[in-house]
Amino acid sequence: MNFNSVLRGPWMISPYLLDEILSAYSSFLDGDGFESNAVISHTGKQLFSGDKLYEVVNGTAIIPVHGLIIPRMNLFGRILGATSAEAIQLRFREALYDPRVEKILLHIDSPGGAAPGTFELAEFIFRSRGEKPTTAWTDGQMSSAAYLISSAAEKRFVSSEAANIGSIGVITRHRDLSAREANSGVKTSVLTAGRYKGTGHPHAPLSNADKEILQARLDHIYTALINTVARNLKLSAEKVATELADGREFLGSQGIMAGLADGMCTKDELCKQGNGGEYQKISASLVQRSRIAICKMLELRPRTVTSSLPVRQVASSPQVNPYVEAMVAFARSLGRA
Repeated sequence: MNFNSVLRGPWMISPYLLDEILSAYSSFLDGDGFESNAVISHTGKQLFSGDKLYEVVNGTAIIPVHGLIIPRMNLFGRILGATSAEAIQLRFREALYDPRVEKILLHIDSPGGAAPGTFELAEFIFRSRGEKPTTAWTDGQMSSAAYLISSAAEKRFVSSEAANIGSIGVITRHRDLSAREANSGVKTSVLTAGRYKGTGHPHAPLSNADKEILQARLDHIYTALINTVARNLKLSAEKVATELADGREFLGSQGIMAGLADGMCTKDELCKQGNGGEYQKISASLVQRSRIAICKMLELRPRTVTSSLPVRQVASSPQVNPYVEAMVAFARSLGRA
C-alpha cells in the first residue's frame, strides 16, 4: 500500500475509517511525519518483528484478522494498526499443513480494507474448502473486505447482537489539494505521456471525465465483489446486489436473518474438542440454536430442522420494516408462520 493508493483506492471498507486514513495521510502532507519509536509505542511491537502465526486451542487454529486489511505490511500500515492479506494467507496455509490443527477459525474484527490482495486471499480460502473445516467468527466487525474474506469460509458466526456485519461495497475519495497548495504558495504541474496517465490526480479539481473513469473502476471492483460473495454463499448475483451489497451494516441477528451469517455463538463453542465431523455437528447445532432464538423473538415454536445450512431469505416488500419482514420470512421457511 503506497501513498498514492491511499488517495485513489479503491477501498472495501467502512466509510468512517476511510476518513481516518485520509486524515492520517494529511498529517504527512503537513510535514508531521512519524518515527519508528512512536510506532513501537503505539503497537507494542517492533516493526516487521514477525508475529506469532496463530494460536491452537483444542485442535483449532485461531487466525486473527484484525484491523485495517492491506495487501502487505509496511510502516504506514503499522501506524494504522493494520494486518496484511499476505500475512493472513501465510497463516492459513501454515494451518492447513499443521498436524496439530483439525479445524480453522478466522477471528475477524475488521472494518475492511484495500481491494488489492483481498480477492486473492478470499480465493485461496475458498479453494481450500474441504481440506480442514473453516469458520469465520466476529465479536466486533466483519465488514466489507473482511466480509469478503469471511464468505470464503464454510460458515460464519457472530458473537452477539452487538457484532457488526455487512457494509458490502466499494468506496474511494478524491481530495483536491489545489486550493491548499495555492494558499501555501505552491503550484504543482502534472506532466503526462498517455491520455489517462494523470487521471484523478489531487493537484486540480476532479473533472467530469476523470470522475467517470474513477467510477468505472469502482463499478468493476464492485461487480467482482458481488460475484465472488454470491459464489461463496451459493446465492444469485442479483440477490446479493439488490439485498446484501448495498453498503448496509447489520447487527447480530439482523445479519443472520439477511443470510450474511449462519448463527450466534461464543468463540469457545467453536473451539470445542473434536474431529472435523464432530465440529460440523457443533456448527449445525449452533445454526439450529440461532433459529430457535429468532423464533422465540416471534413467540413461535420451531419444528426440528435437519439442515446444517441457514435458509437465506429476506424481505422484498419496501412497505414494511425490512428486519421484521425478514424475521417473518425466516419463520415461514421453518413452517411455523
